[in-house]
Amino acid sequence: MKRSIVAAVLAVSALMSVTSCGYALAGKGNSLPVYIKVIAVPQFTNQSRTPDLDVVFTDAVRQEFQSRGKFRIVTETGGTDTPDAVLTVILQPLILVPIDLTGGVASKYTVTMSANVTFMDEHEKKPFWANPAFRQSDDYVIQNATTAPDPSALFTADRDALTRLSRNFARSLVTSILEAF
Repeated sequence: MKRSIVAAVLAVSALMSVTSCGYALAGKGNSLPVYIKVIAVPQFTNQSRTPDLDVVFTDAVRQEFQSRGKFRIVTETGGTDTPDAVLTVILQPLILVPIDLTGGVASKYTVTMSANVTFMDEHEKKPFWANPAFRQSDDYVIQNATTAPDPSALFTADRDALTRLSRNFARSLVTSILEAF
């Protein structure tokens, strides 16, 4: 009796693996061609007035790709490692929108990062994925706000805010590229 139950469970498991629908958990898929193993992520271009935004966001995206464990990330397109794909990102100025007022002064803001992104397949010589208006937003509380802060002041006062925004941006961008959304 036990052998027949075990055999039935194994048969159902085998059947399910053969007929699976191909869905994966969000953030875990990979629709890239199998030949993409080396990805160049050169320093992003910073068109905002926020210093070091390009450094922080580039590092976050490189780390996110590496955390997926399937790719080797290089920082340049030339040299000994010829990349299979190149990620180009142009960071636009950050947008701050007040969303909560305390005593007539904004105390909470939504910060939106916008970027022009192209993920180029170097074998096919065409974009695999592109989004000229890729966006990531997050909300931040400003302690002791007296005037509308600029993004530089916000991130100088709260370095965790920049880290959080860059990690969320990186996770969302890499997932979008890998799942071809």
